[in-house]
Amino acid sequence: TPGENLHVCAVGSHATAAIHSVRPDFPVEQLIYGLPDYAQEQFPRYDLSFAGGRPVFVTVGSLEPRKGQDILCDAIRRLPDALRQKAAFLFVGKAADSAIMADIHRLTEAYPDTVFYRKRLERPEIKSLMQQCACVVCSSRDDPMPTFVTEGLIFGKPAIVSEHTGTAGLVTEGVDGFVYRDDAPEQLAALLAHAIEHTGQLAAMHPACRRLYEEHYTNQSFVAALTHLVEETTARPASI
Repeated sequence: TPGENLHVCAVGSHATAAIHSVRPDFPVEQLIYGLPDYAQEQFPRYDLSFAGGRPVFVTVGSLEPRKGQDILCDAIRRLPDALRQKAAFLFVGKAADSAIMADIHRLTEAYPDTVFYRKRLERPEIKSLMQQCACVVCSSRDDPMPTFVTEGLIFGKPAIVSEHTGTAGLVTEGVDGFVYRDDAPEQLAALLAHAIEHTGQLAAMHPACRRLYEEHYTNQSFVAALTHLVEETTARPASI
């Protein structure tokens, strides 16, 4: 029986909604993973000179329909030419889907000084990338809690995320991130345009983004949440 001998935990609102879609009667408690505070580490600086000093918008993840890089490609194409050229867009990830890889390749060919692709970066390079970028973008169609978005928060970087991410359930709009809906590239394009035109706002969001990490994603917060759940569960009388 849910709540008696079955205790369900989920990683954020998106995973909770998935459970409730098949078991609406199950009470679900939150248990969000923790990440080390990479901002306290030393690592080599990743060379972003290809961006020419422009703000970098980055997305990281396997290239596949679930991750929705095609939605981001469509959104980038929708930007006015003059606005698109004021930013640099970096896709990082191994091609698991040939169609999406081809879409990104077409985009890099159309805008070779604006859109860039890297198949793989080492962990220190990812950390340095998150430290230097202006904003992370997660266009996933289904993503319980994208790790690279959390890595951005460690360095105080705001994210533009799909409503179909667990992060969306924690974001305060315009304070520590932005959310678009319906997998709509036009909505994502509008948020990208706003971010490019208001890079000062992105920088001003850094303290709030860092607080979001500290409140929900540290190893200490994970241990505290897990300890609370274990203590709460073991304190209940066993049911037979």
